[in-house]
Amino acid sequence: MLLSIAIGCILIVGYQGLSNGEKALKSRIYEQLTSVRETRGHQVETWYRDIKSQLHAVANNHTTIYALREFRDAFNKLAEKTPEIGDEKNILDKFYTDKFFPGLNTTEGNEPQLKHYLPSHAVSRYLQLEYIAKNPQPDGKRHEFRSAGNKNYYDAVHAHYHPLFKDVMSSNHFYDLFLIDIDSGDIVYSVAKEVDYATSLKSGPYRNSNFGQLYQKIVRSQNFGETLSADFDFYQPSYGQPGMFIGTTIFDFNQRPVGILAIQVHISHLDDIMTGNKGWKEQGLGETGETFLVGDDRLMRSNARRLFSTANNAQGCYATALHKKMLMDEATADSICKFQTSILFQEVSGAYIDEALNGRSGTTVATAYTGDEALVAYKPVYLGNMKWAVVSQLDSSEANTPIRDFQKELGISAILIACAVTFIAMLLAALFISPLNKLMAGVRKLGSSTDDLHIDLNRNDEYGELAKAMNKAGDVIRQQSGWLEAKEAENNRLLLNILPEKAARRFISGKTDFVERIDNATIAHIGIKGLSRYVNQNQSADAIRLFNALTAQMDELAARYEVEKIKMMGDSYLVTCGVNVSRLDHARRSVMFGRALLDMLPQFNQQHQTNFSLQIGVHCGALLAGITVRDGDRDFSYHLWGDAVQVADYLRCRAAENSLLISREVYRRLDHTDDFSGPVLHSISGAGDIEVFTRSRASGVAKKPDAPDTQVVDSDVVMQRVVA
Repeated sequence: MLLSIAIGCILIVGYQGLSNGEKALKSRIYEQLTSVRETRGHQVETWYRDIKSQLHAVANNHTTIYALREFRDAFNKLAEKTPEIGDEKNILDKFYTDKFFPGLNTTEGNEPQLKHYLPSHAVSRYLQLEYIAKNPQPDGKRHEFRSAGNKNYYDAVHAHYHPLFKDVMSSNHFYDLFLIDIDSGDIVYSVAKEVDYATSLKSGPYRNSNFGQLYQKIVRSQNFGETLSADFDFYQPSYGQPGMFIGTTIFDFNQRPVGILAIQVHISHLDDIMTGNKGWKEQGLGETGETFLVGDDRLMRSNARRLFSTANNAQGCYATALHKKMLMDEATADSICKFQTSILFQEVSGAYIDEALNGRSGTTVATAYTGDEALVAYKPVYLGNMKWAVVSQLDSSEANTPIRDFQKELGISAILIACAVTFIAMLLAALFISPLNKLMAGVRKLGSSTDDLHIDLNRNDEYGELAKAMNKAGDVIRQQSGWLEAKEAENNRLLLNILPEKAARRFISGKTDFVERIDNATIAHIGIKGLSRYVNQNQSADAIRLFNALTAQMDELAARYEVEKIKMMGDSYLVTCGVNVSRLDHARRSVMFGRALLDMLPQFNQQHQTNFSLQIGVHCGALLAGITVRDGDRDFSYHLWGDAVQVADYLRCRAAENSLLISREVYRRLDHTDDFSGPVLHSISGAGDIEVFTRSRASGVAKKPDAPDTQVVDSDVVMQRVVA
């Protein structure tokens, strides 16, 4: 009777729920697609507006105006008297034939000819030779090359402005950034240094490209200062990959148009917007949903999701499957699989595309470009002088999956309810299983290493005995865990006392044997004269107390001036600055520390009735620092290697009592050198001749050490001053 009543209720409620649920689920899917469509369309339009604003700001920046003027003058001077490249022309030819042509994707399938790509002007060939063919950076990293090392005006201008424009390009995710002479069309500067660099968009080999068309649009535009764009097209300097360009006019200080600032759009950045950084599932698009852009030629302007979801070979490429279904010709499928892009290859047609390109938005059920039926949401997007369509779609088979799942869940629910009514007596078993569940929960706590290992089960049967035994085991485990944590913390503290903090952290993390190069740091080697004699002449306890007092004051000064104590062995005290913590003023801090030691020592001698003196040598340069391990990991030590360490030790040995010897490299980094005398030329084995400056201090009344200058240096301010 109960089973019959339950099944009757299930059938009535299930029919109503299935009918209403199907409508609600489809409505929710359309709402989701519309939401994604609106979001992506807004993001693309915002992205385009941001690029226009950024271009306008950069084009009107004084630095850009000066840069264009100097690049143009340098380019023209170089054109008047271009250095003869002679036999090096073969280097440029070899670059085209051996590096550029093999990677060039030509949609026509023709063999590229050198005469069609090599620039005709001598200045163009010279600049391409110096900044492309002889560029030591690999393809895709040529923008890291700052200077060709030539002593000419152009190279000096390039070395000055290149870091600024490289930062503009990388911070805004541009593919490339160009400065163009508006009269001649010469690309006088490019960040990425592809083969369009130094060519003319007016008469050069790429004048008929979409980049050349953008140049013509800007030159002929009646509205100077307007930001214009050139739609995607196959761009040969980028190895035939699709390229889109946006540019605006640069005016001089008299508001005369003198140049063009242009950027090449990075396809991956646009793909990140359309794919939501490939988070389709998180955005409710499931396994088959996607959002893409379509141009007015009915070809994609962003990559299809299936291009990212399939293998990068002809067998796994989605275009191969479309060709087999006769939805795409073989040449187009081969191009998509070969070039790994559906931009300008994948055609998307249908009434909904026409609607979007005619300025209308909506949702519909249509045949997708894959040949499958899909739920589609579409709308137009306007990017300056271009009109695209943004489409969000989800295959109907997947869209209907929730409905089928709902039907399945309804049937399962009916069966479960029937089983629950039929086997209601089985619920009584829970009374027996309840204590066992508590024991199982305790076991899971033991496995998860939690601190709460207590099982609250007060019974006088076997379950209770087992719970007590497990509680005792948990207490033992907790005590042992606490002991191990305390030992580990104690070991870490000991390591921090033995090694510099940075080295100790690496050693603790498991890097027990490592060496790193520090390009610029300062070494200060201090010799304490008289300490060994005092130790030999006095009792051990007195010698240790004096030794601790002296090292405590030296350590306090090291902490005050933020120099890093490496070690103290015998009467030698070694510190560095700039090794563990990178500092711009490492030399100045080291010298201030040395001065403070010389000022501190007379007071120490007077207080302790001693006659110690200091010999200090300071040098800066490159060195190696690291931990060496022997006999497994039981014997380790921290070492410094390099000429900088050798020179500092040499200066320490040559220093007179209570004097500070510094090298020329340290001296030129100081802002206060009145108390130094010299220089004196010293010849050091292995390091050559160096100039040495000396500061001496006679024993007398102690002088309070100057506090270190803790002013923070803003790198952005430094860069602005360098540019100025």
